[in-house]
Amino acid sequence: MREQVVRFLFNHTCKRDYGKRSDGELSHGPLGLLEYYHDFFGTTDNIEVMEFLRILSNPTYDDQTICPCGAGQKIRRCHHRLLKKARKHQTCRTFEKELREIMNYVAFSVEPFA
Repeated sequence: MREQVVRFLFNHTCKRDYGKRSDGELSHGPLGLLEYYHDFFGTTDNIEVMEFLRILSNPTYDDQTICPCGAGQKIRRCHHRLLKKARKHQTCRTFEKELREIMNYVAFSVEPFA
């Protein structure tokens, strides 16, 4: 029991001090989805994650458009392989549902301007 409590407290201390848990576990709910997609797409920008999910929720996205990552390249030459990989594991409807969950989370978790 003591080992589990120490591990739990250590993970929370790492999260507080370094922004990441030592065991790699993600948060629950929309925050966990956001954390997962930050890692998957290699970005810390919530808007980029939501734009990638918007693309994935569209069954016929145009891979000739500019990639939302900001590199200035077309999707086909940038994140196309990664988007294709993601599409193998989930349906467009699932991506759309996750996008809505993340959008609601981001909209209601932003601190008001002072």
